[in-house]
Formats: sequence, structure tokens, C-alpha cells
Amino acid sequence: MDAFRPPGEGQKIDRIMQTFGKRYYEQNSNGGLKSADAAYVLAFSVIMLNTDLHNTQNKKKMSLKDFNRINDNTNDGAPMPKELLQHIYSAISADELKISSECAPEELPAQLVFWERMARDAQRPRGQMILGAQSNAGIERDMFALIWGPTLAAVSVILDGSSDPGIARRAMNGLLVAARLATHHGLPDVGDQLLSTLAKYTAAALSADVPKPALVFGESAKGRAAVETTFDIANRYGDSLRGGWRYVLECIVRLHKLGLLPAAAIAADGEDLDDARRRLPAPNLSPSKKASSSLFSRAINSLISIEGTDGAGGEEATAREEAYMAAAMASADVCRVDDLIADSKFLTAESLVELVKATMWAGGNVVAAARTGESSDTAELALEILITLTLRNRDRVALIWPLVHEYIAACLSAESAEPATPLVERAVAGLFRVCQRLLPYKEDTAEMLLASLQLVVGLPQGAAWSLAEGIATDVLGLVKSSGPYIRTEADWRTIAALIRLTSARPEAVPAAFEALSMACRDPGALSSESYMPLLETCLQLIDRYKGSHPEAAVRFLDCADALFTWLPAQKTNSSSSSSSLVAATNGATSITSAASISDEALVDLWLTSIGVMARGLCREDVKQLRDTSITALHRTLIASAPLNLPAELWVQTTKELLIPLVSDLAKLAASPKAAKTRPGLEKSVCLAVNMLTKVLLQYMPLMAPDRDFYALWSDALTALHSCMDIKQEAVMESVPENVKNLLMVLASSGVLVPGWIENSSGAEKRSLWDLTWSKVGGISSGLNPGMLNAAGILRGGGGDVAVPAASVATDPAAAAPSPVENGAVALQPVAPAATDPAPAPALVEEQPAVEEEEAPPACKQS
Repeated sequence: MDAFRPPGEGQKIDRIMQTFGKRYYEQNSNGGLKSADAAYVLAFSVIMLNTDLHNTQNKKKMSLKDFNRINDNTNDGAPMPKELLQHIYSAISADELKISSECAPEELPAQLVFWERMARDAQRPRGQMILGAQSNAGIERDMFALIWGPTLAAVSVILDGSSDPGIARRAMNGLLVAARLATHHGLPDVGDQLLSTLAKYTAAALSADVPKPALVFGESAKGRAAVETTFDIANRYGDSLRGGWRYVLECIVRLHKLGLLPAAAIAADGEDLDDARRRLPAPNLSPSKKASSSLFSRAINSLISIEGTDGAGGEEATAREEAYMAAAMASADVCRVDDLIADSKFLTAESLVELVKATMWAGGNVVAAARTGESSDTAELALEILITLTLRNRDRVALIWPLVHEYIAACLSAESAEPATPLVERAVAGLFRVCQRLLPYKEDTAEMLLASLQLVVGLPQGAAWSLAEGIATDVLGLVKSSGPYIRTEADWRTIAALIRLTSARPEAVPAAFEALSMACRDPGALSSESYMPLLETCLQLIDRYKGSHPEAAVRFLDCADALFTWLPAQKTNSSSSSSSLVAATNGATSITSAASISDEALVDLWLTSIGVMARGLCREDVKQLRDTSITALHRTLIASAPLNLPAELWVQTTKELLIPLVSDLAKLAASPKAAKTRPGLEKSVCLAVNMLTKVLLQYMPLMAPDRDFYALWSDALTALHSCMDIKQEAVMESVPENVKNLLMVLASSGVLVPGWIENSSGAEKRSLWDLTWSKVGGISSGLNPGMLNAAGILRGGGGDVAVPAASVATDPAAAAPSPVENGAVALQPVAPAATDPAPAPALVEEQPAVEEEEAPPACKQS
């Protein structure tokens, strides 16, 4: 009726009303009216009711009872149908009838008149466009490009002027058709403009600046339709969106503010929904002061207050609220936000990048939220969506990770107070979650993803301290799931830095230790790139805890010992023709072991490890740490045979590292002052002597032919002699016994014989036989050639080599070669003595207790 202009004469109006009554009766003969006259009278009653209810001068309004009374006998003498009268009364009281005659000419909605005329013109016969043999898609695209703008303007007018939910829904369906055509013709600007138009209605419907915003959203049918249409366009035609993603993300943020966002929206593929619910940030529903003081908010609050005084009972109000909430929740389900995020993997690259950028924009001022922790729910939600997008697009992670890294860097760059704010904590956890899930799947992204962990290493001290326990647990999970995929030394240095960072806090030590222990024992993770970062970490943690908690230091020493044990095995692995396979954690796939290490790299790592122990760990003041280090060094040296190190290297190692170690320990133990500050030195000397003698026995075939062996042998016997300056019973018994065992084995193997001389190029060759007895006599008077005769090794004192009867071969082909030939020596396999250290275990489970101070529970192994 807005486009209808009634005539000014009463007779014309009466004839119009009669015609209306006749036509109405013809169309609604079964509606309860008995004649066209009844319809004519009812039409006038409607006009009277409209005037009475909406006339501001009328103080006493007509009630439904009054309206029924005046129509009691107007239906050809019978009363009008009460249901019809009640419906008319409700409609008129809710919406006043207005005609264009009540408006000024310039206010007349010409657009409606235009559409009315166009509807009439559409009924007339007209020509049709006949396509040629081949349709021209370009013409259709150009036609759509011309009409979509006016069409969008017309739909906007309808949405602004209509309160009918059905009409609003039909108008929005027209927008969906426009979006489909825009996608078909490749016009991204159209989709963005459609969402921009809908944003006006979605923002009003999802406003959090009113009391009970979820109920307000559930009550607004037009608003729900606008929100649902927005997500319908994004779900169906996301490829055509560019800047329009911002309006979609704005709706997601508003749904979250209203508590209507499903947790599945931030769930990764295969993730349990309960975990996603725990990660979903709690919405901050309290409106800001600025919003609550605005004119719009005060008006809305006033309207709600008036509505609350309409006399409705409590039960009726509760039922109405439940209905609104149910409508809001149903609308949120229809939006399918979780499908939108999950199906982002099907978006084009350009659209996906724009979606990520829109998510970053939706997070707002990230730096301020990370610094203060206030109103950070939006930034936290944006972060979770970015992490989920990354995991959902794992095949294209290289495309979007630079943007995600930028957002995480903004979260972690702020100087936050202690403890860390929720956004900082969430950023750290999300970064580790991406690395743990993607490294096993996308090995080529390891360097890119792990480089981002440097952001965690650079956390402010207060934030790092408060998050240490969680970071240590995440590092442990990363090493468990992805250790074999960490390839470069830089990446391992990042992991090592995180372990050192977190182990500063006692509560985080167990997880940090387990992460380091697992890395040091995982054959798939160990390589020439990981060896030194892990070893340096072990040494730094040993140094950190050796004074306050020796037991903890010993456990970190066990990790280093695992590294030392791993080295010799690599020579065997590198000589194998096929690469070993390490089963992956899920049991479904397998990965190849770390690349073989070159001989040169093996030697360098071995020398570094032996030097670290001999020059540092074996000289520590703490007795427990010192003795464990000597035992570990002993074990490493004995197990190094597979490395096939050259003779000159063994001579150099023994002369420059092992012999000085024995001499220095003996000198300290002999000093009363040093013995008081370093208790237990006598036991350390015994362990070092045992190590030196066993190493000499093990590698004598290699070292004896060397031209520097004479000096080495002299220095070794001199160092053993110096140990006798220690006036402790244990040392006085251990040193002669070890030297005796050494000489007996050498003699029984055909090495220590009267003709044993040095292997040198000089004209005169010095006698090693004479050197030996001149040196060992100072250790003990019982150490002389006579003990060999007494043992039946030398007979007749003539120096003949005696071969034990059990070693005589009955088969000539099996006869052993001469033990001394051109200065070369050959030792028979020697069984380790009872005092030899046992092979290195995977982890030393029990260590002697330290009486001075007990290690804290946090430093004890689980």
C-alpha cells in the first residue's frame, strides 16, 4: 500500500472499497465471510481500528474486546470469525498501516513504484534473445557485471524497509545467487561487496554491547538470516573472496563473544573435541565503558527495560528466553564455522592467504594483549584459528607459515610481566603443537618451523620462568615425536637451548632431563649435527648442578655417557651396505636413520669427548661426579676399538690425556691439603690406574710398534710409580696389583720378553724389557722377572717365551704366528678382570647417595 495514492473524493473511495470487498470475497470464499458486503464492512473496520490505535490524540485505545463487539453482527447478521478478528487486531497493533498520501511528494519511495511498474511490464509479451551456435560466455559475464550493482542496491532497500523474516530470507537468497554467479564468472569484488552489505545486519544482530546478547541475536530473525547467509557465501564460494574474509572473521569473533562458537572450529584433523574445548578461549562478555555509554546502547537498554515491564510472568519470560537461545544456537550450527576452517585446504592459494591475513586482522592489537593480558580473548581466538588453519593446510604450510610466524612473533615479542600472560602461553603451546604434528608429515618444513622456536628461546626472563614447566613438557613431546626429523645443527642448538632454559626451574627439571636423555639415546636423532649441541648441554647442566645437587649432575653425566657409547657404533653402521630403519612412533611408517658420519667427523667427535672427560669431568671436586666420569671414560676407551683409530692417535691420547690424568690425581691425593678439600681422591686414583692399565693392554698391539712408544711406556710407568706416594692402604694395594696384572698378561701374550726392544729407525734400539723392570721395581719389590718364573711364564731364566699348554694347537694349520716379529706385537684376547667396569647401561639407574646434601625431588629420575 506504500505505492498507492487514494483519490480525494469519498464516492471514489467507497467504490474502491466495494471493489476490494468483492475481489477479496472471491479470493477467500472459505475464509469465514458470508458475502462481499461482509468483506466491505470489515475493510472499513480495519481502517477504523488502525486510526484508533495509532492516533496520538486518542487516549483511550480500542481493545480486542471492543473490536469484536463492533463486528458482532456485520457478517450478514452473524458475528465475524473471532480468529480472523484476533489476527487483524494483532497485526494492526504491531504495524501501522500507512499509505503514500500521508508522505510528502519528495518522500515517496520511488523505487517501490519503479519495481511495481517493472513487475507489470514483465507480464507483457516480449522478444527473446536467441543464442548462436556457440554461446559467448564473455557476454554473460559483461551482463552480470552491469546488473549486479543495481541488484545489490535494490536488495539492500528491501532489507532496510522490510521487517518480514520471509521477505528478508528471500532477499538474501538472491544475494546467494549473485555470489554463485560472481564465482562462476571470476569476479572476486562481487563477493566482497555482498559480505560488506550483510555486515551492517550481522554487526547489529551479534552486538555484545547489550544485556543478554545471545538472546537478542536469537530474537532477530533478520539478523540470524544475515549471519547464516554470510557463512553460506563463505562456505560455498570462498574461492572468490579476498577482502570479504574480514567480515567473515568479524562474525566468528562476535559469535565467540556471545558464547555461540563451537569448539570444533579450532579442532585439528583427528583431534579430540574435548581437547579443543579446553583450548577454546573463554569469551569476555563484559562490554567496554565506551560502548556502554553510547547513545545506541542506552536506547537498547531502555527498550529492554520497557519490554521487561509488560506484565509477563516469570515462566513466560523464561520460556521466551529459552526459545531465543535455542534459535541462536541453531543459527550458529547452521553457519558451519567448523566446516569453513576444515575446508580451507580446498581454497585457492590466493584466497587462503587472504583468509590468514583476515584472521590476523581480527586479532586486533596483539602486542598490547600480550603485554597486559587484558581483553585478550579475541587475540587468543585468532591465534587458535591460525594454528588450526596451519594444521589443516599442512601441504601448503610453506605458503602461510611466514604470516603465522609473524603473528606468533608479535605475541611473544612483548615485554610481559611475570607470570606470562594467557596469550603468550597460548602462543608457545601452539607453536610446539604445529612442530609436533607437522614435522613427521612434512620433513622438508623442519628447518622453517624449528627456526620459529627461537622466539621461545628469546622470551623475557619472567615469562620464560613461569612457562618453564610447560615448555619442557612440549620439548619432550617434540623430541619423542620428531627427534629423527630434526636434521641441522642449528635446529638442534635451538632444542638444546630450550632444554637449558627450562632446566633452570626445579619443577621443569624432570621433563627437561627426560627430553635430553631421550635425544641422547635415540639412534634416529643422533648424528654429527646433534652430537655437539647435546654434549654441550649435558656439560652445562652438569656444571649447573654439581655443587648443589651432585646426583642430578650425575644423571646428566649419564646422558653424556650415552653419547660417548653411541660413537663407536657408527663405524659399524657406516660400513653397512644398507641403511638401518627406525620404526616411527605410530608404527605405520618408517624413516631412515641419520646419515652416516664420515671417518674424519667421527675422530673429531671422539677426540672432543675424550678431552672433555679427561681434562674436565674426571678432575671435578665432587667425588661422586669425578668417579662416575672416570668410569665412563674407561668404558668409552675400551669400547672404541670398532673405530679403528690409528696408532699415533692412541699414543697421543694416552700420553697427553690419560697419563697426565693419573699423575695429577696422584699428586692431589698425596697432598694433605688437597685431600681435605677433595675427599675420596684415593678411590679416584684407583679407578684411574685401573683405566690406564686396561687401555694399555687393550691397545698395546697398536701402540707398541709406534716410534714414540718407548717414551709413552716410560711415562706410564712413572705415573703409576707416583701413585705410591699416596699413603692410603687402598692405593698401596691397588697400584701394584694392577701393574702386576699388566705385566703378567703382557708376558703371557709374548710381549714382555727379554728381547723386547723399541721399534725405531735409530742404530741403537733401547730395551723395553730393561726399562720395564727398572721402573716397576720402585712400585713394589715383588715386581721383578722372578715373578714370571714363579708363575711359569718364563723358564730357566733364559728369557724363552713359554706358551701355556692350553694354547698349544694340535693342528699345524692353526698354529699362532710369532708374537714378536720385527718389533710388532700381537696380544691374545684378554678377558676383563673382575675389577673392570661393566658395559655402559642405557641409564645408570642407581647412584651412591651423597651424604652432604640430598638432591631435590625435582632432580630425581622418574
